[in-house]
Amino acid sequence: MTSTAHTAADSDRATEHVLNFASESAARAAAEELASLGHLLVAVRVADERARTWDRLPAGWWQVRSVAAIVGDSDDARHWASVRILIRVAAAARRHGGFASGGDNGNCESMLRGFDRDGLVYEAPVGMSMPSVAVVPSSEVPVPGWTCGGFGAGSDLVDAVRAVAQGLYGDASGLPESLDWLFDDDRFDSPSERDAEFMARLCEAVSSDGQACDVEADAVEFVAALAADDHVAAGERAHFLFALLKSATSAHAYQVDMMDQAAALGESTDESADERAVRLAVQAQIPTLLAHWDTEVDAGRLLLAALATLVPESAAFVGPRLAALPAPAETRRADVIGLIHALLHDEHVADALDAVARWEGETAIRAATEVDRRTVALAMLADLVVEETGPTTHRDEVHHA
Repeated sequence: MTSTAHTAADSDRATEHVLNFASESAARAAAEELASLGHLLVAVRVADERARTWDRLPAGWWQVRSVAAIVGDSDDARHWASVRILIRVAAAARRHGGFASGGDNGNCESMLRGFDRDGLVYEAPVGMSMPSVAVVPSSEVPVPGWTCGGFGAGSDLVDAVRAVAQGLYGDASGLPESLDWLFDDDRFDSPSERDAEFMARLCEAVSSDGQACDVEADAVEFVAALAADDHVAAGERAHFLFALLKSATSAHAYQVDMMDQAAALGESTDESADERAVRLAVQAQIPTLLAHWDTEVDAGRLLLAALATLVPESAAFVGPRLAALPAPAETRRADVIGLIHALLHDEHVADALDAVARWEGETAIRAATEVDRRTVALAMLADLVVEETGPTTHRDEVHHA
């Protein structure tokens, strides 16, 4: 790999950063580090009221603000340059007991022109040399297609969901309050509106805050039953499996994404009682879900395998079956499956994380945190898997919930 020297003028893109510290000395030390990393402008000042409100800072905290140019010989190089900047900024904040809370990407000239110079401590010399990031060309190994199933007609979904609900709750009188509309077509203006809105309404009913992938503990059994029902189309089943996975790993994601801020502010990132209840409820359903492996489509099997990482006893069943999923070596899908294998067997998780981190910037940023490797892997697992399952977990109606 080789890299070419550039100056900031070679790029029209930049990132703007905000770092937060409890003391002036820590802020100034971090500012010096950013200057040494090649940031173009660096300022240090006491956080104002607006900044304190935005980042929940106590009175008397300090902020470092900076702009760094993104340079590179290609779009890939510039992408990974911005990722490297974000990782280094977060590490600098962490080393000095603070946390980073901003990393906007935009036009370099506009950012420099609009930068508030109050407290300016460094301005890079004009024409300063900045090496670009060397990028290893992708081998672009073709990933074979696999069966994702697809979605049924709206009326078919309504019928299938109602049948599952009857099996669990009996007639309408036994439904949980959040589902009391399930058999009442009068809640919709027309059958066509019902079919169009049903999935969004359903996701809202089983979630804690109206989000499509935030299942409440009391609704886990119902969602799992939908995910295992052959009368529910494969695409919808995949969405329900993904919702269970995302919900069960939400505490891991919060810990990874908020660890630096929580550590700096003396807060906890421990799993809450509600998060623990959801995770345990999902774990209790995994053996039943895995019993449907042989009749599930490939995308569903990948989701089942990811869910199985939450139940160590599942390794003996799922581990040997991973090899049957179509995933040639040197593909992102192979590395995602490798991470699932590592989690199932609780071995080489750090190496598996390194492998998946080379494919996408957000994954690399999360992998660069100092949180326990298994926690990081579980935090990013749902997002990694959804990229491989494709449209099976993405319905327009769901995201309008």
